[in-house]
Amino acid sequence: MQTFDIELAQVGTGLVFPAQVEQMDWIGFHGTSSYYSPQIESDGFSNMAKPLAAEDVKLVVDLARRLGLDWERVDGFRQLKSISFSSVSEIALDYSRPNSLGGQGVGYVSDAVNQIIEDHFDQISSIEAAQLQSIRATIDAIRSSDPVIYAVDLKGLTRTQFQIITAGIYVFESIPPVRIIAKLRVSSPVNYDLINAKALREGIRQLARSREPHFTKLMAQG
Repeated sequence: MQTFDIELAQVGTGLVFPAQVEQMDWIGFHGTSSYYSPQIESDGFSNMAKPLAAEDVKLVVDLARRLGLDWERVDGFRQLKSISFSSVSEIALDYSRPNSLGGQGVGYVSDAVNQIIEDHFDQISSIEAAQLQSIRATIDAIRSSDPVIYAVDLKGLTRTQFQIITAGIYVFESIPPVRIIAKLRVSSPVNYDLINAKALREGIRQLARSREPHFTKLMAQG
């Protein structure tokens, strides 16, 4: 695995990895928190594991349901069995914004935890309160860590799917660490306003509709 540091001058171009990585075919880019890097680089990506402990997510679902709050988004995250990638590196960088670092599902859990603690603290036990505070601390650690973008070789995986609506690639199987081609460390503050994610996604959709060859057209969930 090659390791690079982000070149801030590249932000806004759509391509944030060095050319030798960007020019490779069958590469999916995944943006996340470096909090997960030791596990990812040791074990790869798991389509079953969650960024937060399963028992913690279940606790939040159960409490939200008991208190009459929106529990379905958190439960949907709990049941998710895919890993998301983009064929454009800067879209993966866009997902690493500080307020969304760690993924959309972590955001759902964070919102529910904050709502329970701030609005329903008197309706939960001291043990439950302590567990929620621990979950909140983990989320804070995830979001305070530097972002990192992984470039992953997706060729030969059989349970994959490209979705034109989201312009995303979804992998429904675990990915071993040997498939990680490179990582991009984002240790310098990024001006995310330079990223036009909407235009980048539309470019992917247009490519998918065109006659131009592209690996995303060969993907279908097995």
